[in-house]
Amino acid sequence: MTYILSLLILVPLVGAVVAWFVGTSQRAAKIIALGFSLIETTLATLLLIGFINPGWAVFFGAPTATPPPTPGAYVPLYYMERYSGWSQFGFNYIVGVDGLSVPLIWLTTLLTTLAIVFHWDQENRPQAFFGLFLFLEMTLVGVFMSLDLLLFAVFWELVIIPMFFLIGIWGGPNRRYAAFKFFIFTQVGFVIMLLSIFTLYFNSAGVNAAVYGTNANTLDMTAFLHAALRHQTGALATYLTVGLQIPIFAAFLIGFLVKLPSFPFHTWLPDAHVEAPTGGSVLLAGVLLKMGGYGLFRINLGILPDAAKNLWWVLAVLGTVSMVYAAFVCLAQVDLKRLIAYSSIGHMGFVLLGASSLTRRPGRDLPVVQPWHHHGNPIHARRLGQACHRHSGHLRASRPCEGDAAILARARHRIFRIGRAPQPQFRFGLNSWYSSGRTDPRISSRCVA
Repeated sequence: MTYILSLLILVPLVGAVVAWFVGTSQRAAKIIALGFSLIETTLATLLLIGFINPGWAVFFGAPTATPPPTPGAYVPLYYMERYSGWSQFGFNYIVGVDGLSVPLIWLTTLLTTLAIVFHWDQENRPQAFFGLFLFLEMTLVGVFMSLDLLLFAVFWELVIIPMFFLIGIWGGPNRRYAAFKFFIFTQVGFVIMLLSIFTLYFNSAGVNAAVYGTNANTLDMTAFLHAALRHQTGALATYLTVGLQIPIFAAFLIGFLVKLPSFPFHTWLPDAHVEAPTGGSVLLAGVLLKMGGYGLFRINLGILPDAAKNLWWVLAVLGTVSMVYAAFVCLAQVDLKRLIAYSSIGHMGFVLLGASSLTRRPGRDLPVVQPWHHHGNPIHARRLGQACHRHSGHLRASRPCEGDAAILARARHRIFRIGRAPQPQFRFGLNSWYSSGRTDPRISSRCVA
């Protein structure tokens, strides 16, 4: 057994503690944070390379799927680690990865390293600042490799803490409002999701007996994944009934839609994205939103297939509405970070729409590959965020908490102006509409760095 996955959790955790307590100066804190983050990125890169070509997996061995003890079809999961010291309470430490989680783990480590570099000159409480970034990295990596529902919930909840403080302490002028709004939305979504986890636990004895031969309640996610696959192939006749799967599916869906985010649970993202520090915005849009998509594929589609077949249209409708709605709202934006936030909502709508297709080939199909495309260039996201802070600060001050209705009204007005414009022109990064030969004065050309 290799311990690469536990190492990926421990390295940023130890780095966060060392940066917080040993990094007594700004220089020491940032060097410690960058060093541990580079180690984490190296480990994640080696893991990714081993998945791309098993022949290159020389440090941790070629990825080998771990089958359950009972015969039958099973979901291939690799580098699994399982410790059952608390099995009497239904909790086990189980981690593992596959083609869905490995790219997201690597993306998390890469963006964390870049976020630390972006804030190399951070002077305000540098020990806490860099320590929180490493702690956030640990929680995100833990979400993507957890295969026990309670462990998954713990890491999911821990993600909220560092991001809340990064926004609330080092954010923009309206940071407290944005931080509390982010906390309330994500916390309510988590509580609703927790109800589904408890429901699965109290109805898991038969599933656990069919896969692992133990007639006891469990929170082992692998038992549900293997049993759901066998149920779909006809090898397992008794599984969670459709009547039970649908409310569980709905509760999980609400929790994941909040994190995605999707209409109508999206309103926390523009404020959080605008007020967060640049590195926080990169991790927020580049990784945190993908947690919702990951949970949707891992749990809703992987564990509750019958409910997914009955409720696919809900995913399709919400994805379509998010795409179209966010696209229109983007037309009215003059703040680049708010523009990126709404474009993220529309982009994740594509993921939600792709999930409604119920495709079962992770890593090759649109729903799984799509989350990489929007924020694949974190340096470009950083430049947009810095340009917006430098040159459009007065725009945020003039409309700090503008409602969606007002934004849509401005978008409609701008669309009508496009129709009357003699010759619309477009600039890189922004759509600038010309009227009477002049550029809209609210958008500075210097915003495009």
